[in-house]
Amino acid sequence: MLNIMREKTALEQISKLLDEKNFQAAAEQCKTQLAITPDQSDFKIRLAFANHKLHNYAEAEKVYLELLEQYQEPVLYFNLGCLYTDQHQDEKAKECYLKTLELEPNHRSAHNNVANILRTQHKPQEALEHFEFINKHYVDHVNAINGAGACYAALGQHEKAINLFEKSVQLKPMDYHAHTNYGIELLTLGDFEKGWEEYAWRFQRPDLKRNLEMPEWQGESLEGKRLLIHAEQGAGDTIQFLRFLPHIKTLGAEIVFECHKELYALCYEQTGIDVVIAKGSKLPQCDYHIPLLSLAQIFNTNLDNIPNQVPYLYIPETNTTQWKNFFSAYQQFKVGLVWAGNPAHSNDINRSCQLKDWLPFLALDNIDFFSLQKKFQLEQLQDLPDNIQITNLDDKLQDYIDTAACISQLDLVITVDTSVAHLAGALGKPVWTLIPFVPDWRWMLNTEKTPWYPTMRLFRQQKIGDWQPVIEKIAHILVCRSD
Repeated sequence: MLNIMREKTALEQISKLLDEKNFQAAAEQCKTQLAITPDQSDFKIRLAFANHKLHNYAEAEKVYLELLEQYQEPVLYFNLGCLYTDQHQDEKAKECYLKTLELEPNHRSAHNNVANILRTQHKPQEALEHFEFINKHYVDHVNAINGAGACYAALGQHEKAINLFEKSVQLKPMDYHAHTNYGIELLTLGDFEKGWEEYAWRFQRPDLKRNLEMPEWQGESLEGKRLLIHAEQGAGDTIQFLRFLPHIKTLGAEIVFECHKELYALCYEQTGIDVVIAKGSKLPQCDYHIPLLSLAQIFNTNLDNIPNQVPYLYIPETNTTQWKNFFSAYQQFKVGLVWAGNPAHSNDINRSCQLKDWLPFLALDNIDFFSLQKKFQLEQLQDLPDNIQITNLDDKLQDYIDTAACISQLDLVITVDTSVAHLAGALGKPVWTLIPFVPDWRWMLNTEKTPWYPTMRLFRQQKIGDWQPVIEKIAHILVCRSD
């Protein structure tokens, strides 16, 4: 009886240490107790949990697996799943969460966790089933509401997504995930006024938030002031929103522009910028700062007033002359190609293509094709039939100003949704952009045109993952062009 009381007291003390997040002390006490009673599972599970929190992953996994040999308990599978999740071992984690649900079908957190994994694996329909289970049985579970909204968005059911995001922000007004998702959906549907406001919540994300000494510009007079404008997110976003900088310059400010290193040379040549700083470099003293995409909100940008005069990028004549000379050897219709983006992009599985799937138009006569592809998926050029000729320009395209100068001498660019689409559009070149069934917000819905780029034509998927009709349409238009 005395031993039982001592064990109970020890468990209470260890549990208290875990609640206080004093994981090292909890682990030491567990080891002390297990030296006395080696088979006590209550101490073992707490030791595994403490080791997990101390990032002693191998030790924690060993204990959980030993316990599972004796006890088929849902808590063990769930904790082991969380351990794998923190190590980004999603498949192992998913198996553990599903086993948890076999043993305890109403386990809310297991439903939530497996749904989040399915979302990252681009399986929104499967994820939705788990989120909807939570929403049915646990009212006002914000994470599940937001998760279900994201799934509906990924399935192209935007109105349902908006309704859920609205509910989510009502229940948890400071949830920046829900606000940001809500903003993206509003922008997708063309509601820019409310959309910019909600999308501004993205800066509460730790990876986007900047702690700068100068205040953020809110529209104050810029006469005689120095304004830091800093690029955010991808290169395509930067190219798209460079259009606002000449107008900022007319307000009397000295413009310091911080951009991605690979865009430095291109940005250096643009009007409206006084000083260009590559990301990672020391910033000069400025009076105000503003994120680049926030300029759209501050100027109350809507579908009717987007500054879309093209070209709005300047390319030095020395660069264009080089490419003019190169292309003088090619007398046919000249088409640049980009079939895939960076595989690390969160939506690359949906936006990128396989080059071999483009054969219906790559086999057309009277066209010279050129690969503008950089770094990624260049090996696909080797998988084409011998009769398909595509000139690989990879070694000639050192940065974006090279690519821009090259595009300026082409007749057409055909590309998936990457930065090259923005580059061609900003240069005022004809560009055909392949858009996945669920588009990025800027391409909106149900139109072949975009208010951002007058020379761009959008070719949209009608079904998730099905590029064949899109490619056949492009081939048909190219044939008609050459007839």
